[in-house]
Amino acid sequence: LSRRWLRESRKLRDRIEFSLQTSMWVQWISESVWQAGELSTHLRDDDSRYLQQYGPDMFSYIAHPPLLVAVLTSAAMVEEVGAVTVKELDTGIDPNLDETTLEEVIGWVRDEGFAPESVDLNVLDDTLREARNDLSHSMTARGTTVTLDTFETYIEAVQIAVGLGLSLADRLATDVLADLADLSLAPNRDNSGATGVIK
Repeated sequence: LSRRWLRESRKLRDRIEFSLQTSMWVQWISESVWQAGELSTHLRDDDSRYLQQYGPDMFSYIAHPPLLVAVLTSAAMVEEVGAVTVKELDTGIDPNLDETTLEEVIGWVRDEGFAPESVDLNVLDDTLREARNDLSHSMTARGTTVTLDTFETYIEAVQIAVGLGLSLADRLATDVLADLADLSLAPNRDNSGATGVIK
């Protein structure tokens, strides 16, 4: 019984650490989106003297660093948390965690019904994946990937990624807590129903 509790407690520790890692990703994403949002606000404000010499077309160029961090982190978070979730929760899917793609992980999460109803996986599959590919594969693409006009759509995709990542990490922790709750604190009983017999 002690060995079983130790085994489950180690699993719980690993999953709590994974949840904390997910929370760190969310902090990076939130900070990066905030920075890009500040640039967006100043570029849209005709009365602002900040970045006044730049026009709206410069948004993708100026905001490229925080946009790159937010989109790559969002995609990586969904890919890793999703792959670990389908692997850990006995779905029959056993992905090589070093060889997954965002598209296939989103497909697994969709097929297993792991995404909350509030999460639109189509937005992740389209907007996030396309932005990730454009931003990461070509530095010269930064002028056309996320513009002031498409920034809100991009923010929606990032927020959906954050919601999905946190939901999946929570599911992993809840799953192991349920396993702990099912562990008996009393010794096993023999078939006759007599108590006090330790097997």
